[in-house]
Amino acid sequence: KNVDEMFNWGLKETNCPYIAFLSNTSRVEPMWIGSALAIMKEYPKAGVIGFKIVRPAGLIENAGVLLYLGEARSIGLNEPGHRYSAIYHVDAVGMCACLFRREAIIEVCRFSSYIPFSGFDDLSYCLELKEKGWDIIYCGYGVVYHDDSANATRWLNPDFQENKKRFEARWQHLLDREISMIHALQ
Repeated sequence: KNVDEMFNWGLKETNCPYIAFLSNTSRVEPMWIGSALAIMKEYPKAGVIGFKIVRPAGLIENAGVLLYLGEARSIGLNEPGHRYSAIYHVDAVGMCACLFRREAIIEVCRFSSYIPFSGFDDLSYCLELKEKGWDIIYCGYGVVYHDDSANATRWLNPDFQENKKRFEARWQHLLDREISMIHALQ
């Protein structure tokens, strides 16, 4: 089974208000999810909470994503893993490890074997959640070590580049909005 089929099966077989997603390329530190559960309980509009994603070498892969200057940019990329131990709102989170509110998944994500923007699916799911009024939150108190070496050459794949173009076309209105907001503050 592919990841989406397994996720859907787990969603169907449970009735928990929160669903943790952890890919098989990730490992977590003890108590990684405790702060995120507390946030979910305190903030009813939290649709998904992502964690600090650290590469095996100890550098940050992702501490949340912001739309900035027309692109989706990973916060903290390649910075030391001890940084970004905070909680804040973001535009997207990496989904190799995250905590969803069940209600948000059912309303928006519709996990399926067809991923319209493979390689950009986590960003697209988060942006869909935001458009429906859900908050995307980064929780730097949960640390996930992610070994993405299996996907290291995906950027060279022509489908990846095509999916990037399609993703940008779909979400251009948000990319443009962020640019205009940055200019308005200057």
